[in-house]
Amino acid sequence: GGYGKRLLPLTKNIPKPLVNVGKKKIIDFIIDKFIKKNFTKFNFITYYKHTLIKNYLLKKYKDLKIRFYKENKALGTCGGLNLINKKNISENFFVINCDVISGINYNNLMSYHIESNADLSIVSLRQRIPLQYGKLDFKKNNQEILNLDEKPLIEVDINGGIYVMNKRCLNLIKKNKKIDMPEFFKILKKNKFNIKIYPCHEHWFDIGNVNDLKRFKLFLRKGKKNNVFLPNFNDF
Repeated sequence: GGYGKRLLPLTKNIPKPLVNVGKKKIIDFIIDKFIKKNFTKFNFITYYKHTLIKNYLLKKYKDLKIRFYKENKALGTCGGLNLINKKNISENFFVINCDVISGINYNNLMSYHIESNADLSIVSLRQRIPLQYGKLDFKKNNQEILNLDEKPLIEVDINGGIYVMNKRCLNLIKKNKKIDMPEFFKILKKNKFNIKIYPCHEHWFDIGNVNDLKRFKLFLRKGKKNNVFLPNFNDF
């Protein structure tokens, strides 16, 4: 639904899901991965360049059951879920950002979610991110320096932008209310919903900017056949 401003000028006339990566578009990588795992029903929540997305998908994926829900205003990652008719979705369903491409096994993720009796499962990834400054370790009582690392790589667990959700979660999303996942997570937590983490060890790309797009293109050319995982930070 977003404008894809960080991918300008590529997104000046087309929405981010329709940006070309070789002979395919970003959205094709996502849909084709689900198709390979035998998923056939898709709901698309759109805002920016709605008609372009709708026309492309209906023309290319004629064998899929596709429904579109258009936001009248930007509603964030989760706000647009309120638009979906609950009769048109299964008890548990995937929510995925339009710019996230991963090698994760979606069948395994769904099985984990159901077996864990989770209301929301969040895919996580361990990332190594370079610190811009030297890192100091010292004793707090007398300021004695123990170690100094120059611009070390910091390991953190990040949100992968891939989720499995039970549809009872939708009852907590208000109509026409903008809400992103961090805020929705807090609401679910406050209401004692069961939230689980599913670690992803496969390749993963969040194509948010031009550097991310370059990384993914490099992966397609070299990394995939050599089973190479590229770290998610700007190295171009």
